[in-house]
Amino acid sequence: MSILELILNRHAPQANVFINNTLYATALFWFCRAFSELLEIRSNKNHERFCLIGSFVPSLLLAFFHDANADVVHYWHFTIGVMPLVYLTYIVAKKARYTQYQEELSYFFYTLQLIILCHLVFISMVLLSFAIPESTVLQIQTVSSMTMLFGHLTLIMVFLMLAFRLKHNQMKKLGETDYLTSILNRRAFFERLESIPKRDDLYFILIDADFFKKINDDFGHDVGDEALKHIANQISSLLSKADLFARFGGEEFIIAIANISETNIKAVAERIRQKIANTPLLYNNLNIPLTLSIGVSQYSGADVQDDIKTADAMLYQAKGNGRNQTVFSFN
Repeated sequence: MSILELILNRHAPQANVFINNTLYATALFWFCRAFSELLEIRSNKNHERFCLIGSFVPSLLLAFFHDANADVVHYWHFTIGVMPLVYLTYIVAKKARYTQYQEELSYFFYTLQLIILCHLVFISMVLLSFAIPESTVLQIQTVSSMTMLFGHLTLIMVFLMLAFRLKHNQMKKLGETDYLTSILNRRAFFERLESIPKRDDLYFILIDADFFKKINDDFGHDVGDEALKHIANQISSLLSKADLFARFGGEEFIIAIANISETNIKAVAERIRQKIANTPLLYNNLNIPLTLSIGVSQYSGADVQDDIKTADAMLYQAKGNGRNQTVFSFN
């Protein structure tokens, strides 16, 4: 860019202004686009196109007025620099309310505001140049330019920090999530179980899909996978965010619910069983009825593994009793 600028500035100053400002506008546009993609911000594509076109047009005008009026050049330079940043500030401020990256986004947000403020200071010096000594104008513009440079470097650093944190969280989530049903896997279930207070109001619900092998044999493994996803989705809709729900293995699922009474845990287990029994799987013109056998145990005050084994014993008792029912280890 520097070599190109030196060549063009000597032989074609108008082309130099156009190319430099066009590249600058394009870089800002793609920076905004990359940041919104990184944070999965559903930005308005029409607004983005408007910002890009609104930056290209001033670039053409800059080239035309380059020798005619220096003030006009500064006005349009301000437009090129600020339009994408104002839009990015808007979408970042809107997104920051709903993400777990509030500290980084707040820092990013204030840095953007600082850069925009520096642009305002720079252009104000152009407007007030008739009333302020030229040396003072140049000093203030130099300070504002250096601050802008610092701000852009800071934006890059925050961008990289956010990218690293986002990818780290995605990898962590990938390691904790069952690939088929998108709920917790067995390892993540036991890891998160460690953070739940072990008291007598902690209950375990072990669930098994009835005749699941028959579904795979009759309709194929693709339908069996859809059945597992259907069961997971239906059960998830009945649970709160505080409840732990995971695929325990094969067609088995496990739930840990704390801070709940014996009466309510019975109601929850029965609601899950009835929900699946009353909601068949609809897939490729197939209507496949599904039922669950469920075993429920209460934390006994010792090892949770023993309590889960108790729930498993209740589950097999439900299967032995004819399936599509819930058996509790307590009265």
